[in-house]
Amino acid sequence: MNVLSIAHLKGGVGKTTAAVNLAYLAATSGYSVLLVDMDAQAAASYLLRLDDRFGVKAKKVAGAKKSLVEEILASDHLGLDILPASLSLRKLPVLLADGDKERMATVFKKVGKRYDLVVVDAPAGLTLESEEILRGSDLVLVPLIPSPLAIASYEKLRDFSRSHNKKVAVRAFLSMVDRRRTLHKEMCETLMNDSRRVWPVEIPYSSAVERMSSERLPLPLVQRPGRALEAYRTLWARSREQLGLGEPA
Repeated sequence: MNVLSIAHLKGGVGKTTAAVNLAYLAATSGYSVLLVDMDAQAAASYLLRLDDRFGVKAKKVAGAKKSLVEEILASDHLGLDILPASLSLRKLPVLLADGDKERMATVFKKVGKRYDLVVVDAPAGLTLESEEILRGSDLVLVPLIPSPLAIASYEKLRDFSRSHNKKVAVRAFLSMVDRRRTLHKEMCETLMNDSRRVWPVEIPYSSAVERMSSERLPLPLVQRPGRALEAYRTLWARSREQLGLGEPA
């Protein structure tokens, strides 16, 4: 079982769409996949057609004494299950303030043992919750809007992740790119030459990606082959290689 988390210091950067699309692409590649929605906004759950009333409660996650397997639901997509979020998760950082710092790693281990891959949609920001998620991850992907401020935020998150989990791999990819904007174009050209910081993957600003929220479907079911979908396929291929995933059983 491998844990892939999508994280960022702020919302609105393409974090949830990346989590849903990577989970779906992994499932269609033949892997058994669990998407864990840890964001109280429950956007990933919404995209997979689950609403707040199905979501796991913060007290159950914080307890980590019992498996949350009974909270897992099948999605509409073969090979892809989900541990859905609820608004209750907004209380999780408070509940995690006193206790075992490995609780989220324990949660992933218990709920993920039946799966080849666990994909986590982490909440925005650096809270105790995100700290524990990063601690329990094998790979952390950071969607990076091409701007100097975003790069600074990424470096802060990368350093924070490594300070709590020396074995974790932290990689960024470009997100919501609009090359008609001069700054985006210039930053992309600069960052694409710095593979130490950023994978050469560029998710374009796309109306098809926006339609995911209205149709509540992963991108491959919304868009015929196009730039955004091919970029997500490349991101999945890179992630699979980084995690060292063999051929699915």
